Amino acid sequence: MTYYYEEMRRLLFDHYDLHRRDLPWRSDRNAYKTWVSEVMLQQTRVHTVIPYFCRFIQQFPTISALAHASEDNVLKAWEGLGYYSRATNLQNGARYIVSEHQGIFPFRKEDILKIPGVGPYIAAAILSMAFGKPEPSIDGNLIRVISRLHALSGLSSSSKTQKQIAVIASKMISEKRPGDFNEAVMDLGATICTPKSPSCETCPLESLCIAAHEGCPELYPGNKKTASLQRYAFTICPILYGNTVYVKKRAASGLLAGLYEFLMIPGHYDKEDLITSIKPEFVLNDASILSIEALPDSEHRFSHLIWDMKGYLIRLVYDNDLGPKPLSEKNTKGLFVPAEEMKSLPFPTAIRVYRDAVLASARDLF
Repeated sequence: MTYYYEEMRRLLFDHYDLHRRDLPWRSDRNAYKTWVSEVMLQQTRVHTVIPYFCRFIQQFPTISALAHASEDNVLKAWEGLGYYSRATNLQNGARYIVSEHQGIFPFRKEDILKIPGVGPYIAAAILSMAFGKPEPSIDGNLIRVISRLHALSGLSSSSKTQKQIAVIASKMISEKRPGDFNEAVMDLGATICTPKSPSCETCPLESLCIAAHEGCPELYPGNKKTASLQRYAFTICPILYGNTVYVKKRAASGLLAGLYEFLMIPGHYDKEDLITSIKPEFVLNDASILSIEALPDSEHRFSHLIWDMKGYLIRLVYDNDLGPKPLSEKNTKGLFVPAEEMKSLPFPTAIRVYRDAVLASARDLF
């Protein structure tokens, strides 16, 4: 079995050294850049991450810079990348490192795992790639590669399968090149040993792979059937007063935490129903609705649900010169901001089509 793993590593590294992907976080293997890249790569494709990573590192070049940045600036830099809790966790982790380690990334596994938002996978990636420790990064790529090499048919999400994978991975990983090993497996899983239609004929490990010999690699690992996504209806109402737009910040936890949004009313509403629907949000005694303009319908798919959206652009006019009155206590996070200033606020991709419509409508006011 020792020979098997030695041969596997030789074949893997021969291929990796010739075909490794040129990625910006690989040119300078420090712990901070490895951490940022691995957080971004969770649930996101490499080609999408590359420009975000470069801009993020340029804007926040050090742990200290990230720790001391405003939350809005961090979320704005993340805008469009999705799964925004990753950005919040990353900043919380940076603040922890500044507070507990004087801004220097810890190098012991037990200390790295204490960083908010850092779990076993990211800790292993940092330890192997930045500090040269033989820690296998057990992600979907490695699980798939090992499951096919050994024809492990258990569900990839089961604890039994994951324990099997962990034992095998600890034997497979290179003591001399642990970071390269993890990256080589990532590249193999992303480009050759893919979930569907793997290219076994070009795989450097084909001669060692049981699933390839069986001719059915796609059967491994086993996976649960994907459940259908639940749909949620919303009416999105950007509200303009002069050259200002009403926005509110979402709660500090939950879906799209900390991002900005327009008035979002659960359900689909017609124009006639909107007046009574927005009154609880605003004190409109001295205001009239000048116009209501229909905006395009939109749909956004999250990993676990779908937003089905209708939209209306609402313009207000006030019967006095005082403008909007203070908002009710339950909505103290809402405020009117200049439309131009709205550009700098972090909005979720889900409602960007409505933000763009507001900017287009208000452009003549800038």
